[in-house]
Amino acid sequence: MEAVEGDLDSHDGNGSSIWWSPPSTGFIKLNVDGSFCLQSRAMFTGGVLRDVNGGWLGGFSSQEGVGSVLMAELLAVRKGLDFAWNRGVKKLLCELDSLEALHLLRATFPTTETGFVELAADIIKLLKLDWE
Repeated sequence: MEAVEGDLDSHDGNGSSIWWSPPSTGFIKLNVDGSFCLQSRAMFTGGVLRDVNGGWLGGFSSQEGVGSVLMAELLAVRKGLDFAWNRGVKKLLCELDSLEALHLLRATFPTTETGFVELAADIIKLLKLDWE
C-alpha cells in the first residue's frame, strides 16, 4: 500500500469536495469518510475506489449504530481497506479527511478508550496484509 494519508485541504467548511487528485500510475485510490449525527449519535461510513483516471471501481456506504465522529471515521477506514482487499486491489492509496483518525493510526494520538484501540489495531492488521 502506498500510504494511508490525510487529505485535509480537499474539503470546504461544509464538507463538500473541492478537488480530487489521482493516485500514482498503477495504484487505485480509496477515499473514505465517516459521519456522525449529534442528536441520535448514529454513525455512517462510505467510500469509493477510483482508478488513476477517476473511473469508478466501486463504493460502499453503511449505517453503523451509535458512537462518535472519530469512531465513524475509523470504521470507514476499516471498511474501505477490507472492501478494497476483497476486490483484489493490491496497489492502494487510502485517503481520509480526519486528522484525529490519522494520528490515532500513526500512534501519535494518545487514547485509552478500548473501542478506539481495538478498531485501530484491526486497521493496522489490514495495513500489514500483502499490499504491493
